[in-house]
Amino acid sequence: MAGRKRNRDEKEKQWVEALLTTELFDVCAIHEKLWKNERKFFCLDCHGVFCKYCLESHSCSNRHLTIYKNSHQNVVYVSETKKYFDCSRIQTYKINGEQSVHLNPKPSTKNPVHGDANPLTKTKSGRPCEVCGKSMNDKHNRYCSIACKVKIPLFSLPPI
Repeated sequence: MAGRKRNRDEKEKQWVEALLTTELFDVCAIHEKLWKNERKFFCLDCHGVFCKYCLESHSCSNRHLTIYKNSHQNVVYVSETKKYFDCSRIQTYKINGEQSVHLNPKPSTKNPVHGDANPLTKTKSGRPCEVCGKSMNDKHNRYCSIACKVKIPLFSLPPI
């Protein structure tokens, strides 16, 4: 039983790392003349990225995620992702009526020369991400993105 969980955790780690390092939203070379040909579907099994036309003929599995853009950030819907990854304690955002999480931390909007140079300064309503220090809206969350959540090994976390 423990071996199966370890195997599942290792597979999850592999596809999450692949997703976080994959180039998304580039034009599909096969369907470059077709409308809406951006590669935004990620296969959790083969780690490939597909446009909607390629996805129709992809036979690896039905385990894929749709990546969305929101304010120039790559996000996934929690409702899709929670089947494959625990999105708890990650800051969520509502996009088109769906709860979503960022794949990577949002870039800093403050200029360290003129703004707050300390990224760990707490915000008025939330708290900073435990990994990158980005401020978050909800004080109950620990991470600002999936990338930050996977950077801390589970055994090093204090009990909740």
